[in-house]
Amino acid sequence: MHGGAAHGAELRGAWQALEGDAQAREWNSFDPARLERIPRQAAPARIRLWVEGGDGAIGEPMLVVLSPSMERLQWVSPRSGEAVGAALLDVQRVGWLGHGRIAVELETVPRADAPFEFELQQQAAVNGRLAFEIASRADVLADDAAWIALVSTCLAFLAGMAAIALVFFVRLRDRTFLYYAGYLLAYALVQLIQTGFAGSPLGWSWVAQAPREWGRAAVVVSLVTSVLFLIHFAQVKRFLPAAMPWLRGYVGLVAVLGVLGFVPWTVAALGAAGLANPLILLGGPLVLAVAWSAWRRGSRYAGFFLVGWTPLLLLTVAGSLQVYGLWPGWFLATETALVAAAFEALVLSAGLADRAASMARQRDEAIVQASQDALTGALNRRAFEEKLATVLQVRGRGEPVSLLFADLDGFKQLNDALGHVHGDAMLQAVSSAMKLQMRSGDALARLGGDEFVILLPGTSRQEARVVGERVRRAIATLGPDADAAGRGPASVSVSIGIATARDGESASDLLERADQAMYSVKRSGGNRVEAARNAAETDDALA
Repeated sequence: MHGGAAHGAELRGAWQALEGDAQAREWNSFDPARLERIPRQAAPARIRLWVEGGDGAIGEPMLVVLSPSMERLQWVSPRSGEAVGAALLDVQRVGWLGHGRIAVELETVPRADAPFEFELQQQAAVNGRLAFEIASRADVLADDAAWIALVSTCLAFLAGMAAIALVFFVRLRDRTFLYYAGYLLAYALVQLIQTGFAGSPLGWSWVAQAPREWGRAAVVVSLVTSVLFLIHFAQVKRFLPAAMPWLRGYVGLVAVLGVLGFVPWTVAALGAAGLANPLILLGGPLVLAVAWSAWRRGSRYAGFFLVGWTPLLLLTVAGSLQVYGLWPGWFLATETALVAAAFEALVLSAGLADRAASMARQRDEAIVQASQDALTGALNRRAFEEKLATVLQVRGRGEPVSLLFADLDGFKQLNDALGHVHGDAMLQAVSSAMKLQMRSGDALARLGGDEFVILLPGTSRQEARVVGERVRRAIATLGPDADAAGRGPASVSVSIGIATARDGESASDLLERADQAMYSVKRSGGNRVEAARNAAETDDALA
């Protein structure tokens, strides 16, 4: 129960400046149930809290500080009389600190005549806004268990999505995935600090020792990488080039102010810290406007960005506006932003998976296009030579490998008489006819012009001759009719040379022998199938 206690009790509060004239040091009342700003740049401020009304029946009462961020409390222990401190990221905690809140044990429920007093330590940055409540230890523990489950799940999801993005970056070499992983990790670090998760349960003392520095660096990295991710993911250069100067300017401004935040000069550091929230407020609408415009202009992935990022950006901007006094009764800005971040990671990871699949398809298509003859769809010379070399290398001992080297008879005359359009159609028809005579493991290539070659793994010379004859007869049935003037041949034929691989023979030598066998057919009139001679043979023509 925020700002109150059980059985009708109401929590009251007042603050006092510990430095300045008498008027400045007067007590100022405030409502602990609402997020309030308590100034203390120049010196600490003293807080006084007490409960009015009710029966005071709160078992093991605890003071809970809501949305404490980087605040540090200090008070005098009634037991020891020593100064006691508590902070969200204080790993060595005194008493009991809640996750996402500061929760400290109280001796009794504070009353108007015996209020609980503590100091808010001096800050070198913009003061946040705080709210307080008195709750029983049992209630705090129950809330804490639910909080741990929620935040752990969200942070683990962000880390998992970042790891997947890094894997895709390594495999695809696409910077979009790197920017996305950088954003997720930086945003997760921001939440680890703001929620206190880095201090407990993780126990990262290196963060607890310099939370503002780590937080500032994480905010800068998250803002920069989110904009760079938008540029590449939504293809802003292509679909909305006019937005590029604005996005580059924003990234440059964030980077410069981020660097200024680490310089030793107090004025520069304070100025940079003071501009953090305005930059977030400016960046949210800018990024959404660019994504919307890019989507309207046809960027499919800008749509993924809008669906995933809009809830998170709106909640982030809303949380930043709380610094200026808006929505003082809303205490779950960090938790809702984490849930929105997990939703955003899910949606954008789906978009990135789609992008990865698209890139893989484009890569496969490029490989296919690079290995295929554009006109016929058969392999080109380079791809065929690589395949032939591989087949010869991995074939088993004694396993036959044969080639059919085919060249069309009179193709030049047909091309000259009927034109290149008819000639190209003939080459396509020849390629289709050859494929119909091949098995699934065979390969067809167009080496250039009207020269084709068929690879027949596991095929002897005699078996290759049978295939060659089927190919020759199929091609003989092709051919355009002569035109009205009687120009052009009515059909085409093919000369085919066969070569069967010898032991240890290279791909180039095998191809050369098949080529020579084909030219032997050409010299004898064409339209036949003939095999190349082996070393122990005389000429062996297969007519």
